[in-house]
Amino acid sequence: MAFELFDHVRIEHKNVIGNIVDIYPGDDGQPVYTVQSSERGYVNDPSAYNGDFPLYDCREDQITKL
Repeated sequence: MAFELFDHVRIEHKNVIGNIVDIYPGDDGQPVYTVQSSERGYVNDPSAYNGDFPLYDCREDQITKL
């Protein structure tokens, strides 16, 4: 399933809901989706970029469209 910018998604293994804010090609040529959490605040997760709203880089098989 292809995703587009601003799709509302869930990161399955983290149970995080948010929106896709960026799409870029990964090292293997497959798309990587940057998902911005819809919940504000710091998260204790080393894979997240913590800003006002945490950001996560995900592969297509890690997210589900809502």
